[in-house]
Amino acid sequence: MPNEDIKHAMRRLSTRYDTANEGLDNFYQRQVQGEETDAAEFFALVQQRATSQQAMEAQFKLQEKPLKTVLTESH
Repeated sequence: MPNEDIKHAMRRLSTRYDTANEGLDNFYQRQVQGEETDAAEFFALVQQRATSQQAMEAQFKLQEKPLKTVLTESH
């Protein structure tokens, strides 16, 4: 079942990443419409997106590492 746990974690992270992107799109749209926007909101969205991306990359590398080890040791 660890594989299912990984899939669940990646889906959750992907959803958080997509939510941050949607928030940024909304932020940009409000700016284009002339609304006064909050820089703190922008930085929070960028930080959320970056954190989600880094977590996905780390999760991927955790799965990649055993595969590289197996391939290296089998030669």
